[in-house]
Amino acid sequence: MTFFRLLCSVRPAGLLKYAACFALACFATAALADSVIVSNPDDPYNGEADSTEAGTIAKITRDELTLKDKAGLDVKIETNRIIETHFDGEPINLQTARSAIDAAQYEDALQKLADIPKAEAESASEPVKAELDFYRAQASGLLALSGHPEMTLRKAGARLNDFVRNNANSWHYYEANRLLGRILVAMEDTSNAKTFYQNLQNAPWAGTKVEGSIALANLLLEEGNTDDAEKAYNDVLAAEDAPGVARQKDYARIGLAKIASFRKDNEKSKALFQEVIDKSNPDDVELQASLYNAMGDAAERAGDPKGAITAYLHVDLLYSTASAEHIAALRHLAKLWKQQLREDRAAEALSILRDRYKLSN
Repeated sequence: MTFFRLLCSVRPAGLLKYAACFALACFATAALADSVIVSNPDDPYNGEADSTEAGTIAKITRDELTLKDKAGLDVKIETNRIIETHFDGEPINLQTARSAIDAAQYEDALQKLADIPKAEAESASEPVKAELDFYRAQASGLLALSGHPEMTLRKAGARLNDFVRNNANSWHYYEANRLLGRILVAMEDTSNAKTFYQNLQNAPWAGTKVEGSIALANLLLEEGNTDDAEKAYNDVLAAEDAPGVARQKDYARIGLAKIASFRKDNEKSKALFQEVIDKSNPDDVELQASLYNAMGDAAERAGDPKGAITAYLHVDLLYSTASAEHIAALRHLAKLWKQQLREDRAAEALSILRDRYKLSN
């Protein structure tokens, strides 16, 4: 089921490659117990599957997973390349919970995990228990960030903090730090958020290190420290090229464009946004959603509501699978359409928030 979801979730241009990976996965898992879906080593941060490694997962640390293949040989996989792991005998509801999270159905994911019989969860292997704990914490965090009234940021943050503290050698370690940082920022606890973003800077990969630097620069911007944020973004732009670094440089340009917008330098802001459009991967959903939301914010600040609507519509129509960014865009669109006396369009945006994300506004 999960491999089928993976195949169906990819962009059309990659279907042939994913079909091959899907066939390999089905063949491999029929003969061997565990499997790991991995991304391209030259671009491990784009989230696209490159292959499936099958065998028996022998060891997991935060930085590397060791899998014994059919011949008994060790296959070493850096954890920044891992998209998903699948363990022999894992609960079916764990697979469906992963699917629900990918579809931004966080309540459904939590329910699927809660429906796993207690005896089955308690008798699971330690790696599977860690998987259950992570996806429960991840779904809670993403649900809280969506503004859902029944999942507070504090409760979700506590679950993520427990996971980070108790699973320092999980392959999900860095992802949990990312999400916990976001939760703490939403709680306006930037001091503690810095700790978890600094953990990203301590990763062994250049792409993750500069991702931590971008997150810390964003905190400076949130705090109104535009001068230090500007320096931090420029430091990222000066970083040596390595897998994942180019993507973070695009985020640095977005940050610099925001700073230019705050300083009323609209021409510079537009030029930086255009540079991201020209340089970035148009299929990078998270980056593009962040870009167009930033463009919408800048247009609103410059008194250009129509330009803002156009930018936010890019997120709604093209990059809606980036759920947090999509929610933000829909909220802006509902407000802007109402200001433009387009109550029908405002109601449409609000209906998506209500029906898809279970949010009242």
